[in-house]
Amino acid sequence: MAVGLLPDVLAKPLARLERFGFLILIGLLALPTLLGLHFSILGALISGPVEILHSFITTITGLQEI
Repeated sequence: MAVGLLPDVLAKPLARLERFGFLILIGLLALPTLLGLHFSILGALISGPVEILHSFITTITGLQEI
């Protein structure tokens, strides 16, 4: 999608990388583990929405601690 919006100078290099996009994404998600860091990019992205959903469900069901 971005290839169609960018000028040709930027679109051509991006188009060449496009076929490796999934591998690049997996690599970026696995990078902290490969470096021996105890940080999860996926966990950081998911934790906020999960906390909001958990709070919403416990509130509407009356299970929230006061």
